[in-house]
Amino acid sequence: MTDPSSPAREVTEADLAQAAGRHRRAALRYFCTWCPLFAVWPVLLVVLDSGYLIPMAPVGAAGTLVHLNKLVSSLALTRRCVRILRTYPAVFRAPVRKVNLRQNGRRFLVLGDGTGDASPEMSARDALHRKQWPKDIADGVWFAGDDAFGGAVLVPGTGELMCMQPKDWAATAGARSRAGADRTRRAERTGLTRHKL
Repeated sequence: MTDPSSPAREVTEADLAQAAGRHRRAALRYFCTWCPLFAVWPVLLVVLDSGYLIPMAPVGAAGTLVHLNKLVSSLALTRRCVRILRTYPAVFRAPVRKVNLRQNGRRFLVLGDGTGDASPEMSARDALHRKQWPKDIADGVWFAGDDAFGGAVLVPGTGELMCMQPKDWAATAGARSRAGADRTRRAERTGLTRHKL
């Protein structure tokens, strides 16, 4: 991906396609690496017909389902981020204040806009469920969305995608009710009117 590090540069369709492709490949690579280690146990139980493998079969089946769920979730989040980035114009927001990072990879952050007018604290999910902050995220991100509803970010340089919504959904209800019909319709098209992160 070319480095969209300058606020004057726009996020192009090629940037989105490259980021989405990278995320899909990474999700499939992770699934194809780890899922066979679990899926093999139920298969071996059937093929070898060995009672010794009975305790491993449920572990294998559960592990397979967990990794399948993670793959589906990663692909769905990637698709959602790309849809948001195609619906809203991407605006460079800097700096990004990192508030918290939870063990499950959920991130809490505040987006600046360079003029001192910051977003509410946002709850963000990385499309690949990574458990660390993207490199150099504090320097700024490309944000597409609406602070009252949420949106998606594309991290310059790394091309990482994150979906986000206000952390305190109830506290921003007033801003959403005053948003007007056009903003609300656009948020509805991208699924941002429902609190589901």
